[in-house]
Amino acid sequence: MSIRENILPFSVFLITAAVLVGVRTSTSPSLNRNWDANQKNLASIEISVDDVFVRNIRATRYRTATDFDPTYFDRTYRLSDLQKACLIVEDLGGGGRAHLMLSFEFRGQGWLVFSPEPRLEQGERFSALAGLFRRYELITVVAMESDAVYLRTNLLNHPVYLFNLRIDEARLRMLFLQMVARETALSRDPEFYHTIFNSVAGEIMRAMRSVANQSSPGPLWIPSRADRRAYEMRILRSDVSLALLRGRGMITEEARAGQPDADFSERIHKAVDLIQEGL
Repeated sequence: MSIRENILPFSVFLITAAVLVGVRTSTSPSLNRNWDANQKNLASIEISVDDVFVRNIRATRYRTATDFDPTYFDRTYRLSDLQKACLIVEDLGGGGRAHLMLSFEFRGQGWLVFSPEPRLEQGERFSALAGLFRRYELITVVAMESDAVYLRTNLLNHPVYLFNLRIDEARLRMLFLQMVARETALSRDPEFYHTIFNSVAGEIMRAMRSVANQSSPGPLWIPSRADRRAYEMRILRSDVSLALLRGRGMITEEARAGQPDADFSERIHKAVDLIQEGL
């Protein structure tokens, strides 16, 4: 291969990178842009003793992944009713790509999802390459499972896995409060998303490490292996194989079996609980 053939791909990469760098590196992260309609409203969370006041919980109703009516509501939860958390892994296919979320169950009030995401402007599409060059802000979407999970299983048609976290009450509360604190910080003082150094996987891994039974060295370079990392940190059920947890943790078919109604969370968690909790 000639020197010219070697140099050409690298030159194309440098030119592309330079264009991306020029897009926004001279700016600061902002809360005020022409945001995508489904990421326009950020949650607001206030805690007073045992009460958790959550405003702008997203519960969007979708006709398609791009045709929807953004819907939000407010609700008060009680910390004393927090009883379970699970890791959600959306398989994006190819190269170990995955989107990670944490969902928390409150007794009598269902599940509340925390989904770190790059925040998009109207008409913008996500690019991992652009994410290296301060193209997006980082936010945490707070949503119902009938929104955040249904969107991914039923409309984006991605495989989704649930894994119940095995942590005690004190660490469960610690994990929840950490996600609340991070969402609050990002909604007040924006940060740029970075594909490597300030990513969705990084957000979830930092939270899980804070409650881990065993240390986990190094960053998670392959997000689709988040379940393996959680297993190694001993915050998943450890007396059965990860393969078994993963196999019964896929909730895609259960999610597609019905509508995003009041029974959606019960339906997708029931099958998971049979193997992850029932043996």
